[in-house]
Amino acid sequence: MTQNLRTSTDPNPPLLTGGLTHLHGVEFEALSRGVDGVTATVGTIEAAQLIGETEELEAGYARHGFQRSEQRKCMGGELWRRWEPIQASERWGKAYESWDALGYPASWLAERLRSIPSRASRVDVAWDFQVDDSTTPDTIAEAIRSHVDAAGITLGISGQGDRNTRYVGSSDSDRRVCIYRKDWETPGFVEMFGPTLRVELRLRGEHASAWWDVWRGTDEGGYAVACGHVAQMCGFRPQDGLERVPQIVPPDGADAAAELFQFAKQHGGRIDAWIRAGVDVAAICKLAADGVSRRTSYRLRQKAAAIAAVGAPVVVAQVAQMLAHR
Repeated sequence: MTQNLRTSTDPNPPLLTGGLTHLHGVEFEALSRGVDGVTATVGTIEAAQLIGETEELEAGYARHGFQRSEQRKCMGGELWRRWEPIQASERWGKAYESWDALGYPASWLAERLRSIPSRASRVDVAWDFQVDDSTTPDTIAEAIRSHVDAAGITLGISGQGDRNTRYVGSSDSDRRVCIYRKDWETPGFVEMFGPTLRVELRLRGEHASAWWDVWRGTDEGGYAVACGHVAQMCGFRPQDGLERVPQIVPPDGADAAAELFQFAKQHGGRIDAWIRAGVDVAAICKLAADGVSRRTSYRLRQKAAAIAAVGAPVVVAQVAQMLAHR
């Protein structure tokens, strides 16, 4: 069943179009591909072009690191504009905005942004395939399980009964592949296109930024890199054309920042409440640290020295950026 799936080192993994028989003997017919989600930052001056091509619909509220937001209408749907940022960026200072869209508006926005200096922090790239009604995301999950397990990647599931969405990669990862039936999700879709399987790559952070740099130069190159991500993670390629995935070199202090980010997400609210109430949280933590074992104390001193070598402000800045883009 899965013996024909090849490892991520295979330069030419199975192709998920044109009557592929490697995955449970299932045949696929390619329907479409496109950018299905994007969150991108643009300079204030460049954003004027987007404002001129869209129409204000509804005022929003402060969120995601911005003091103002609004929903706007574009060709085919709605998107969100956020401006007046709380934190300055290295590239634009505080003269920047964030634009966010899903579905067809994301495709429209991505095309407009290709000619505008911009940086993406989230990108979804999707391929749709016409399949037999008996072909489900669970079918595909079982076919790729040996590859995913060998790669040490999480294989997740959500849904009920046999109507599930399958995930390759964890929800906290900067790379995730979602496999679902589009016709189950969208009423009327099956009447227009029949049973449709969607393979959707979701990139975040530096992976999204690296993909965006390729996409802005050539759409074919962007799709080929996205195909490379899917091949690497799942063991098949959703289209002809395959390019190496850009290697992401984490910045200094990235491990410490990621650890602090997860801690702040989980406990930040409660700790802030204690501080507001006048509790000396730092003193309590010092008391707790004084009681640890000699070995643990040594590891904590090593951690403190490593953070100090990078610089606490660097770590704080990285965590602030992560929190702003939650």
